[in-house]
Amino acid sequence: MIPEITGDFLQQLRGFYYVATSGSVSDAANQMNRTQSAVTYQIQLLEKELGIILFLRLKNKMVLTEEGKHLLTWALRIFDTISGMQEELQGKNQIGYLRIAGSRPLFNSREFTRTMLDFHEEWPNIHVSLNSAHPSFIYSGIKNGHNDFGLIGMSNTFDDLDFIPLFRSPFLLAIGRNEAAELPSPITPDVLKKLPYISFSINLREQTLKYHFVPPQIQEYMNNNSVLSCSNYFIIMNYVAMGLGCTIIDTLSFNSFNITDKIHVIDISSMVEPLQYGILLRKKSNISQFKKNFIDRLVG
Repeated sequence: MIPEITGDFLQQLRGFYYVATSGSVSDAANQMNRTQSAVTYQIQLLEKELGIILFLRLKNKMVLTEEGKHLLTWALRIFDTISGMQEELQGKNQIGYLRIAGSRPLFNSREFTRTMLDFHEEWPNIHVSLNSAHPSFIYSGIKNGHNDFGLIGMSNTFDDLDFIPLFRSPFLLAIGRNEAAELPSPITPDVLKKLPYISFSINLREQTLKYHFVPPQIQEYMNNNSVLSCSNYFIIMNYVAMGLGCTIIDTLSFNSFNITDKIHVIDISSMVEPLQYGILLRKKSNISQFKKNFIDRLVG
């Protein structure tokens, strides 16, 4: 038995989604080409129909309640299902969109570019959008439905998203070639604790998410002896090459730079677990055939 649903329910859910992900009725109205009053009315009707409060109105910000967060998860599942149904029924002649979030090293890797070329040959009408972003924004973009899935390296997992492992990338200690001769030998955990580091900065968003790009123990070493912190590895590697300090970086990321001839690296995989790369996607997401095809190609 299928329960009766009012014709406006999906539009109300759509209005709720845009307010939830933008935090603003005004921004949601602009994205939907609606008036603010129309979007506000949709939210009011939805709250009345469900019998719950979806937002806290704090100054100029709309903040989701716990019930609102739960509804956002359900809304994304519903919209994923509808999109998947439409895209699958249209077949390979459809014009569609695939939005992938990830890091520059992964997008530049030989495996990914090969996958991209093979996919385009089979699905020529699908426009693929590659959105390079900081790992914490990759998480939020998938969680909020801005991207279909993400490619990310992680030293931990999230309980609220699914993760499909792809490969592991060993960590390296990177130091300028002119400074390499001064390194103690052999490299031990005690040595790692005392080296001067150019560290990859962890912002408040990552601390809140408890996201770890490098294992927490190594991040602690780097933070305690940091001479410079930066959220861009390209800048970090330039300073490493100039001899300001050393850094710890995974092999895939290191090989994506063009200044590797100026840097000496030491494999520290015996002391540090390799970085696990994989596919991050929403739980219980019903994805279309072409999106599943792309993921299957990546998994191999």
